[in-house]
Amino acid sequence: VWRLVERSPRFAIAEIRIPALERVPISEVARATGARIGQSLLAVRVDAAEEAISALPWVKSVRVRRELPRTLSVEIVERKPVALVALGGPLYLVERDGVPFKRAQTSETAGLPIITGISRERYRAVPQAAHALVRAALGVADIYAKANAMPPRSEIHAHPLRGFELEASPAGGRPVRVYLGSGDLEHKLRRLDLLLGKIGGAGATRVRLDN
Repeated sequence: VWRLVERSPRFAIAEIRIPALERVPISEVARATGARIGQSLLAVRVDAAEEAISALPWVKSVRVRRELPRTLSVEIVERKPVALVALGGPLYLVERDGVPFKRAQTSETAGLPIITGISRERYRAVPQAAHALVRAALGVADIYAKANAMPPRSEIHAHPLRGFELEASPAGGRPVRVYLGSGDLEHKLRRLDLLLGKIGGAGATRVRLDN
C-alpha cells in the first residue's frame, strides 16, 4: 500500500522552495537535496538532504521539510564572517565562535580584520584554545571599533602569553605597531587615538601600552 501511495502522482514534487541567499548558490542547494521535480515527495530522504546541504561551507544550519502534497521546502541560515584568521599563511573566514569555516577568497575579505599569531600546528594541537584566542581577539576588534575616531584596523596579533598587538595607520603617517598586552584593553585602546595623533607626524612605528 505504501508503495502505491509513494508512487501516486498526487505527491509528485511540483516545487523545491529555497529562499534567496546571499552567499550560497541556490543551484548548489537544489542539487544537494537530491530531489527533482516530478519525483515523489514521500521518497525524499530529508535527513540525507540536510546532511548534504550542511556540508556547503556557507551553510550554518538547515531544515528540510515536506509540505504535502507537492512541495519540498528548504530553510537555511548562512554564516556571517566577522574576521579573517591567518593559519600558517592562508586566510580563513571565522564567525563569532572563533572557528574557521572556509578558506577566504579575495572577494570575501573586504572590511574584515585579520587575526594573526596562531600557527597551523598550534591550531591542530589545541583547537579549542585557538578558538578561544580568536574570540578574545574579536573582543579587541570590537572595543577598537567602538572607540571614538579610531583609525581603520588592519591586523590584530594574538599571543597566548604576551596578549595582543595591533597595527594602526594614523592619517598621513606610517603604520604603527601597538603593543597592548592583555590587561585593561578598553582603557588602552581609548588612549590610543590620542597617542597616534601625537606621533602621526613623528615617524614612530611602535607604541607600547603593555607596561
